Amino acid sequence: MKNRIVHVFKANKFVSPYIELISKSPEFKGQSHTFWVSGDTDKFPLTESSDIISSRGVLGRPYSFLKLFWLFLVSDKVILHGLFDRKLIYFLFINAWALPKCYWVIWGADLYGELRKRKKLKDKIHSFCKRFVIRKVGHLVTHVKGDVDIAKERLRNSGHYHHCILYTSNIFEFPLHCQPVDENRGLDVLVGNSADPSNNHIEAFERLSCVDNLEMRVYSPLSYGKNRYSEKVEDSGIRFFGENFKAVKDFMPYEDYLCFLKTKDVAIFNHDRQQALGNIINLLGMGKVVFLRSDIATWDYMQNLGLTVFDVRDIQEMASIVSLDLSENVEIVRREFCLQKLIDQWNRIFSF
Repeated sequence: MKNRIVHVFKANKFVSPYIELISKSPEFKGQSHTFWVSGDTDKFPLTESSDIISSRGVLGRPYSFLKLFWLFLVSDKVILHGLFDRKLIYFLFINAWALPKCYWVIWGADLYGELRKRKKLKDKIHSFCKRFVIRKVGHLVTHVKGDVDIAKERLRNSGHYHHCILYTSNIFEFPLHCQPVDENRGLDVLVGNSADPSNNHIEAFERLSCVDNLEMRVYSPLSYGKNRYSEKVEDSGIRFFGENFKAVKDFMPYEDYLCFLKTKDVAIFNHDRQQALGNIINLLGMGKVVFLRSDIATWDYMQNLGLTVFDVRDIQEMASIVSLDLSENVEIVRREFCLQKLIDQWNRIFSF
């Protein structure tokens, strides 16, 4: 009898590549996978398949939750790809009997958001339900052990931990068809990965502006996130770096974005929580210098893998850091973040 697995997603850019991975990899052929997707599937289109259930319109969403209830009843495993959807949280709270067979794929924001205090009554109610769900969920899936530690120590989860690099976005893919990079162009520096305030761009700009004796151009991707914060970052970038600052506002196809990363020499991720791992992995695999905060779970994860990253507090030392040999990072990333390893990790989870 096939192992019956249901995946619960909120529509996003990772869904289609993940479904394609599960559908096309021969390792998963003996399993039965169903994908339940809520949210804006017009913005993030899905391929037509009988294995995909999406909620559309006013009537479509209640019907899809009835379908989800049935899938919970007949499934062997439920994979929760992030805990963001409020209605899904309430659904899980009501159907707590299913939580022991649920596998929570921790994205970061869905975990760290529960560490903040709530002021409004409706937010307190939602937080109570979500904390209950997190406490009772039977399995935690992530490649950042520090996130699991937080879920267990601060949110009292006692579930089983499964190590997995999660999605194809976390696989290292060296871009093969990019334009050659001018080696005499000066230093190109990437700051942040989105217009989310957790990037702490302005603090990073302040540190970067103190670096002397380097000709730099500074780039900040702001194609998604909060519009008001994006404008604030752009204004600050121009104030600190003038015409040497560029806000990257246009969304790029994945291959183009990898080529964009390839042209950068240094990346600064001043996030106050685990975030931007796909960017970090690809940059390290390309041999780039990466600065992180040393007080977040991402730092410990990189250290445990033997990867060389640098503390944002040491940005002023950039002139000497950029000349270091980081070839060992390239070898580690190519070994630890490959497609076959991702497939093997998911196969172990599905067979657990």
